[in-house]
Amino acid sequence: MSSVSGGPLPTLVDLSPASTASFKPFSALAQVAEKIARGLGSIFKRMDSQPASFGPQFGVRFASQAAPGTTLNGYRVLGDKAKGVEPGFTALKDWQADDDAHLRQPGHALHGAARQWVVEQMRAGVGPHCPVLAEIVHAAVELLAREGVGDAARADMLKAMQDPQKGKLHFLMCTDRQLVNEISERALTLLVENDSPIETAHVHDALKQHLMETQPKFTEKHYIKLDYYEANKSLTGNYTIPYAKTKTIGYFPVVSNLLHKLGKSISPREINQGAVNEKLANDLMGVLGMKTQTLDLVKATYADGTPKLMLDSTHIQGFNDFDGKKDAAKGSVYIKDGVLVKNSRLPTDLPGEFNGPPQLHAGIEELGDKKVMMLLLADRDALGSNGGNKGYVANQFFAIDPGHALEEKLLSKRGDVKSDLSFDPASAAGPRDYKNFSIFDQSTFAQKMEGVRKLQQLQGRDSALFDEYAKQYGPENGSEALDFRDQLLATQAQYIGRRNDILQTFSSRLAVDNYAFGAQVDNDPALKRNYRDQTLNLLDGLEKLTSTTVGRADGKKDGVRLNIPQVRKPADRKAWDVRQNGDNIVFSFHGKPAEARKMLETLRDFCRQTSVQSLPDFATDGAGAITLSVPRDQILQAQSALDYSRIMQYKHG
Repeated sequence: MSSVSGGPLPTLVDLSPASTASFKPFSALAQVAEKIARGLGSIFKRMDSQPASFGPQFGVRFASQAAPGTTLNGYRVLGDKAKGVEPGFTALKDWQADDDAHLRQPGHALHGAARQWVVEQMRAGVGPHCPVLAEIVHAAVELLAREGVGDAARADMLKAMQDPQKGKLHFLMCTDRQLVNEISERALTLLVENDSPIETAHVHDALKQHLMETQPKFTEKHYIKLDYYEANKSLTGNYTIPYAKTKTIGYFPVVSNLLHKLGKSISPREINQGAVNEKLANDLMGVLGMKTQTLDLVKATYADGTPKLMLDSTHIQGFNDFDGKKDAAKGSVYIKDGVLVKNSRLPTDLPGEFNGPPQLHAGIEELGDKKVMMLLLADRDALGSNGGNKGYVANQFFAIDPGHALEEKLLSKRGDVKSDLSFDPASAAGPRDYKNFSIFDQSTFAQKMEGVRKLQQLQGRDSALFDEYAKQYGPENGSEALDFRDQLLATQAQYIGRRNDILQTFSSRLAVDNYAFGAQVDNDPALKRNYRDQTLNLLDGLEKLTSTTVGRADGKKDGVRLNIPQVRKPADRKAWDVRQNGDNIVFSFHGKPAEARKMLETLRDFCRQTSVQSLPDFATDGAGAITLSVPRDQILQAQSALDYSRIMQYKHG
């Protein structure tokens, strides 16, 4: 039998006698699936590469390549969005009608920049539009002179500026800054209102071009995502991600690409609700005190008229994400084995080179207090596999891309966040969820508790944000397709429940804020904060000393050395508590008798080997309880004895 072309029929799997002895049904089935998927994949690729990038109206897109130079609803398209699986494009803002209005608005940035341009162009005295601009300025001078406002010196200067031969020279030499500002203000008005007796269009265009090349509004990059293509719309009305955005997993890449594409099938309503939730999460991070990107919702429509919401995020000047290993030799901070590191310098390195081995980086300010906020938002992918979802500017933490925050399945969890800021795995996926959250754990416990304290203080402001969104995206907006009121209020209830659960977990630690350390300390806010913080760090030190810990990143023998030892896994933690009893601060552990005896041996051995004399003796009842009772005026000395560096040296050399 032969094919139409005369050759043998193609076979998907070799079934010759020589091969049947080793025939493996699963392997054969996988090969068949791979070939089918490869064929479907080629179809999807062709669908993604249609020649027309955008449809006749904003939001209707047919192809995967955004044509650079396209002007679209206030955007100047630069190209396709490279990162992330959601389709989109990068762009710059285009000049809009409201920008013309801003030129007329004193105090607006565009108005001030335009007025400065008028003065600079007059001083430069070159360019095709300068003669016309000089005439506009001359007209402005005449108007001010006729108004007759000001003293004799001002009148004389305005008169001198009207001289046909030397008027421009007098303008350039004028030292009265207020007068120069008034002239440039009047000239700008003549220009933008087109009230000048001469043709000014080309000067107006030159001004706009200058502003678009120099003002941040027009030079900042915008990243627009959720711009799903009509070519990826299924018969059910759902949209899938472009084939080129799919991820390859395992030994059968095409099959995994296809499954990823089909698994991302989502309805327009779900896409829109996801956009609203992501902006809400971004704004919520801002309310909680985190530095975030500017994120706006962009309204458009799909081809069938269904409302389409996209997200527009602006580029953060100086931002670097934590997935910076590729720039490690340039001194970037990046995640390695779950901690932040920065390459050291070698003696042979040139200025700006960092080619030495990575070292722990502790230069991001107030990093620890962000951990509880990330856990509250239940964003399992807050940092990403390699740190690409968060980053820094200079030494400040910046939170971007909260795409998985406020997801109901994790937001509804209770009791998963523990009183040392450890947490239960989010799902059966275990380590793949909340990955790299250990970057926060090289901060002191007192620093991490700052985040819990902020949650306590911000109650009300955080929940009010949900109310604002429920009103904006409720029945009042007039669009049933964009009515998410019920879902937003349900999310609010889950968020409040999770927040309250976390605050309850930390109630005994928060109570340290109200301890009485004595009149001298309590009457000095800075001193009391120090006593409070060192009480919390002493509590954490006891846990680190008595729990099974690692001293290197990810527990690897060749890992980066840590500053603060980390409990190896949640089951290894020995949880201590703290309370005030009169003039004493009492730290206590309750467990099994054999467990307590072993811990007591460790505590006393530590005191012997480190020559600690400032700690009272540990007491035990023989039934599993250990207590350390520290006089309140000796908290600082006790904490110093159990400093993280001493514990690291004792346990990990």
